Amino acid sequence: MRNEEESFNINDTMHMLYHQVEPIATKRSIELIYNMGATLPKEFRGNNKLLIDFLTKIVSLVLKNSDNPVLIISLSTVKDFVYEENVTFCLKNSCNIFEIMSLPLEQHFSNEIKELGVVFKECINGNICFDIPLKINELGLRRHYRLNSDDLLNKKVLIVCENEHIGYSIKKFFIYFNYEVDIGYEGAHKDLTQYDILVIEKSCLTDFFKENIIHAHNDHDLKCAWIDPPYKTVDIDDIVDIHIKKPITQESIFLLIEKLFNQEVSPSTTKSKKNRIYSFPEKDALIAELEEKKAKTVHILNVENRFENSDEYTLLLKEFLDHTKSSDIYFRQIVNQKDVIKLREFCDLIEKEGHLIGAEVIVQLIEMVQVIIEHNRQELLYIYPRKYHLEYIKLKDKIETFINGK
Repeated sequence: MRNEEESFNINDTMHMLYHQVEPIATKRSIELIYNMGATLPKEFRGNNKLLIDFLTKIVSLVLKNSDNPVLIISLSTVKDFVYEENVTFCLKNSCNIFEIMSLPLEQHFSNEIKELGVVFKECINGNICFDIPLKINELGLRRHYRLNSDDLLNKKVLIVCENEHIGYSIKKFFIYFNYEVDIGYEGAHKDLTQYDILVIEKSCLTDFFKENIIHAHNDHDLKCAWIDPPYKTVDIDDIVDIHIKKPITQESIFLLIEKLFNQEVSPSTTKSKKNRIYSFPEKDALIAELEEKKAKTVHILNVENRFENSDEYTLLLKEFLDHTKSSDIYFRQIVNQKDVIKLREFCDLIEKEGHLIGAEVIVQLIEMVQVIIEHNRQELLYIYPRKYHLEYIKLKDKIETFINGK
């Protein structure tokens, strides 16, 4: 995997997966739905081909053996994506995979586990979940789909779908843009002029509903988006402004909004130059150094071979807690202040005292902060105070457990 890294769009990956498994889903009358978390980055680096192959293999296995009419594939990750984090994939409403397979998942997918770093999590109620570590393709970018005009804000949407799971999935994608969203037929019998966008499936269109749409379309400029199957466009009259094909992803809704309101869509709309902080088509010195730091195997508190005099080590641990009390709060403050001198002093102190007690994870984190400072990329530091806070809490618990256990 490490030798076959490439940049890829996770939306494109999920579209490719859909087209790979769609014949099986159609044959078995299973609706395949995507649910993508709001914190999920758009651009990643990794072995996309192997990722698609693995996802195709496991989703096909589930589709062939599931009796459920809906399979939901959800993707989620941490709130603050540093540069390499786990992305969690969950196949919901799937099937009891353990009754199907003669081998455990870990053995059945041993190659993928080795190459992709797949880690299967506990399967509950037929849901299959696993983590895959992926690298982000843009450092410092927190909002991955940004509308390019204030005119696109504060919209109200009505979604009318035969399958409520699709409706709720699309709702989450619109909520990403802080839109107000209603779901269901009830809204169709209200005054549609209160809505800016209508998203509808053909099976939900009644004669009364159509008249209501025409009225709102003519008098209020209601925008109407028609949900199509993946391989064909349904013929419909001029009340429809745009067609949106399954599978529907976060990027699908982003592009839908831009097109509905006649905004020019180009690569720059999904990657605003104003908000684009750091991107790299090729691995550069900063990324190489961060990866080198991250690659080391470390422990929260490595107490092995510390001091023969355990009383001396215990004293050092107590001094560390005393010297670093509220350090997570202070770190956040100086990052917000962009005070490079104080940041350097802080890193030197934590690194020195962390080395003494074997606080390897904290030291690794601080070394990454130092690398970013040396490269004069302080705008990338905003995600590290939270990381430091979480790791400091873990370290503090380990230290207190060691002291109390003496």
